[in-house]
Amino acid sequence: MTGFMVLIGWLFGIDFLKRVWYNSVAMNPVTAICFLLAGLGLYLGQEDSYPKQAHHVKRLAVLLGLVGMLKLITLLPGVSIPFDQILFGNQLP
Repeated sequence: MTGFMVLIGWLFGIDFLKRVWYNSVAMNPVTAICFLLAGLGLYLGQEDSYPKQAHHVKRLAVLLGLVGMLKLITLLPGVSIPFDQILFGNQLP
């Protein structure tokens, strides 16, 4: 739910929806999408539906892991991959 509300905040320019707390930094839209994908993976991985949805859960886990690794790589000195500015790049600082 948090990821969805943050994306609504970015889409319509509602500043207080972009933040989890009042004085905190606005959440990056890619982070909000990762929150949504993680929630979807948890939902699909419930015990009653897991055998049928296992391949989707694994793909979501790999995707989230790749996004995390890509972000860690961009923290290295001299590496600039602006993947987190794909969405709302003109609004991000």
